[in-house]
Amino acid sequence: MFINILIIFETLIFVVLSALHIYWALGGRLYWAAALPQFSSGKQVFVPSVGATWLVAWGLLGFAGATVAALPAFPHILSIPIVFWLNLAIGSIFLLRAIGDFKYIGFSKKIKNTAFARQDTRWYSPLCAVLAGSSFLIAFNL
Repeated sequence: MFINILIIFETLIFVVLSALHIYWALGGRLYWAAALPQFSSGKQVFVPSVGATWLVAWGLLGFAGATVAALPAFPHILSIPIVFWLNLAIGSIFLLRAIGDFKYIGFSKKIKNTAFARQDTRWYSPLCAVLAGSSFLIAFNL
C-alpha cells in the first residue's frame, strides 16, 4: 500500500514538473529566473532553447509513465524487468542531479550566493534526492 501511494505521489510530481516545463516552452516566465544556474554575478550559466525545454517536459512525462507503470494495476503496459530498470535509471539520474556538478548545482555546488543557488539548496536538490530515493524504493519493491 505504501509503495502504491509513493508511486502516485512521484508520478504527480513528474506531471507537475512536466507542466511547468511546458509552460516555459510556451513562453511563460514565472519562476524562470530562479530555475536556471547562475554565475556569482547573477548571470545565467546557460539559457535553454525552446526545443530543449520541450525535451525536458517530455522526458519528465516519460518518467511519470515509467513510474505509474510500477502500479500493480498496470502490469500489462511494460514488463516488470523494464519497469525495474527504468525506475533504477530515473533514481540514478536524480541522485546525480542532487549530488550536483561541484560548481553550480546540487549539494556539492561551490557558488551558493545566487537566487538559483538558494532555491537549489532549499528545494531543488532535496526534491531530487527524494525522487532518487523513491525511484529506488519503487524499483526494488517490484
